[in-house]
Amino acid sequence: MTEQKPQEDSANRWSHNRTLTVSLRTVNRGRRAAGILTYSETRSVKRRLWWAMAVVVILSILVATIGNYISTVRTPTEAIEKHFNNLRDGRYFRAMDRSAYGDDSVVFLKNSIYRQSPGRVESYSIEEIQESGNTATAQVKVKADGKEQLVRLNVVKDHKTGIFNDAWHLAEPGQKLLSVENSFPLDEFFINGYAVDLPDTGAFSPEESSLWKVALLPGKFEFGMPKDSYYSVVGGSYSVGVGFDQGSLKPLQYKLRPSYRMWSETDQEINKWVQECMNSRSLSPEGCPASKTPSEKNITEVEWNLISRPVMYLEQDSQKGDTWHASKYKPAEFAVTYEKNGKKITEKISTPIDATVVSSGKSASIEVKAGEPSESSASPSAKDTDR
Repeated sequence: MTEQKPQEDSANRWSHNRTLTVSLRTVNRGRRAAGILTYSETRSVKRRLWWAMAVVVILSILVATIGNYISTVRTPTEAIEKHFNNLRDGRYFRAMDRSAYGDDSVVFLKNSIYRQSPGRVESYSIEEIQESGNTATAQVKVKADGKEQLVRLNVVKDHKTGIFNDAWHLAEPGQKLLSVENSFPLDEFFINGYAVDLPDTGAFSPEESSLWKVALLPGKFEFGMPKDSYYSVVGGSYSVGVGFDQGSLKPLQYKLRPSYRMWSETDQEINKWVQECMNSRSLSPEGCPASKTPSEKNITEVEWNLISRPVMYLEQDSQKGDTWHASKYKPAEFAVTYEKNGKKITEKISTPIDATVVSSGKSASIEVKAGEPSESSASPSAKDTDR
């Protein structure tokens, strides 16, 4: 028994060392499984990432260069074709020169509005191009509104930094700016049957006036007001034509008058006001005609009636262009009947109707009240009673 102990101790030590070795290998495998790389593996991964990034950058530069090359107008012919294709297809913003975008007061149209313009390019053919250095002159036969005409255009080349960046474009902007002026600010007006919202920046000094610059391309444009506007154009509408060799456009001065909508709604408000006054049981209802009887003591059975009311028409305020008043050329006639101390009295009251409308086109504020009485008379029975 005593001789076997050294052998057992040796066996136990060997077993312990083997277990420790296996455990260390297991730990190392666990660390590798957890994503811990060796130095050589780390360098290999970094090299792959750098190559991937380099490929992405090179591809991006290549795509950008190709895109720039394709989009850049490299010849006078391309510049002419691009411009007339945009006009023919009604691509308003693409045909617009970039110089138009530097002014906040410029009003731009939608493509749909321009496509509705008569007189737009139907077809074209480039007859001749004479190039001299950085400039070129083109003769283009254009068909518009069923007629053909020969149009002369100049194009120039811009030199820009970088390869493939030199580009040709029209020497003069293709659009013309039309100055539209009105005696007061407007929310919108109509062009070719479409409503065009107007920016607040259109207002200028004096504040009672407004001026806008509308960017127009070759074609014909009909200016007016929307059917549901509180204003209509005197004469119905304005026609403006823009030619291919057009010089400066003559300013357009809007002349507006109250539309049927303004007249109708003002008339309705007056009728509503009259009815409210007629429903009153007071001799002096607020905002309505008033009796001259100083006191309502012992007054009963008050009843108001409208005898006559003049035909309404609106006049523009002499100071504020967006303000209109019902004409006071003739007063309205009212009668108020009441009993005082048991006796029936009828009093006739003559007073103008003070109706005021303020509108910038889309909406309106309408206020109605009694004006200052110009005449008041009582019936004989009333005089007898007052004595």
